[in-house]
Amino acid sequence: LDIRDADDAFFAALEAAGVPISIHVTFATGPQGEVSRGKLRGDMRFFDAPIRVSQLIGAGVFDRYPNLQVVLGEVDCGWVPYVKEQMDDRHARATTHPMKEKPSYYWERNLSYVFITDTYGVKNRHDIGVERMLWSSDYPHGGSDWPNSRAAIDRAFAGVADNEKQAIIAGNAARIYGPKA
Repeated sequence: LDIRDADDAFFAALEAAGVPISIHVTFATGPQGEVSRGKLRGDMRFFDAPIRVSQLIGAGVFDRYPNLQVVLGEVDCGWVPYVKEQMDDRHARATTHPMKEKPSYYWERNLSYVFITDTYGVKNRHDIGVERMLWSSDYPHGGSDWPNSRAAIDRAFAGVADNEKQAIIAGNAARIYGPKA
């Protein structure tokens, strides 16, 4: 059994069941530690996400499994528009590219991003995709805003339309993780 065959069986089962892949922070293959040792600190937790996403896109996973959803947990989202732009630019210049669509298409259809505090992301939510953003309180971890989550939400979402705020703090998670029709 080829590794791709095993991976494809996994992706096919998730897509058939309507269950998203949820990958939590840093995507590391080993424990995180000091930056000086080539490892990332918690505040740089999103660094590996673009690499893993480009691997999924480049391998054609989302072409083979168009309804597969991947939720990138605790990676924030303010960086997403830049990476989408850069991947699209390189895709347009490539002489060979096995994917059926430009990379941003998959970012906008198959990926969602969980953030705790990302004021830049909230301000740029339309470039990220409101329907792709999920807020988290990070409870029960020490950096959580709980039990003051409502005040944190009010600060983070000041000036955001109620329907967008509702989607980001609850609706998108309910759609992605809730029962499928």
